[in-house]
Amino acid sequence: MPHRAVVRPLGTTQSDPGVVEKKLQSVGFLDSLPNDDLFGSAIHDQIDGLKNDFGVSAVDLERIHDASFKRAKDSQLPSGGAYMGHVDSRSIDMFLQAVKRAPGWSVGVMPELFQAYYLEFCLDASVRGVITGIVDKELKERGLKGYYALSARAACIESALRARFESINSHRILADRWESLRWNIADDFEKFYLEFQEVRDSYSRQRQQELQGADVVERLFGALTKELADRLIRQY
Repeated sequence: MPHRAVVRPLGTTQSDPGVVEKKLQSVGFLDSLPNDDLFGSAIHDQIDGLKNDFGVSAVDLERIHDASFKRAKDSQLPSGGAYMGHVDSRSIDMFLQAVKRAPGWSVGVMPELFQAYYLEFCLDASVRGVITGIVDKELKERGLKGYYALSARAACIESALRARFESINSHRILADRWESLRWNIADDFEKFYLEFQEVRDSYSRQRQQELQGADVVERLFGALTKELADRLIRQY
């Protein structure tokens, strides 16, 4: 049998008061796996007979799972760190965009396994406890277990996050973020421009309407120093 990754509880931060009190949090999928478990009997009990459904042998399926978990565990958190729920400065859309830019998000065989683990790793412990409780219930009601449940897990987590945190308040956060974008001359301009594009795309999706080109240019110039903006206007 191949060496299997040890799953350990994630997150040591305190409860997010904007989400739920610690004592009321449910146990997350990753947190529920014992430290000495290979990666949960709930997963391995479902291996037999799955090779026809997934197109790989049971041994290869285990290897893919091990590699997916290890890559997720070793991957860096998105810019801004773990998502903190209502107290986070990012909208849920901005957070999910950042998560999906992870190098391994759509790479390899069965990327949905990596996605399930990585997305859960990217949630603060308080948020994870709430969201995974919702997701576990949904997957159970759908009759999904083991690898079937894990394959559907990332999509369920995203859906639960959007349902809980896409609010009027989060919309206001994104609108304020768009209006307040500024480039600090001490920072790398390419990094700033990437952030500008992310906020633009998120704001457009939130509005359900593309921003007009003139509005985008005006906002970009407004984010630059006056000297640079004046120089660009004269040049172009």
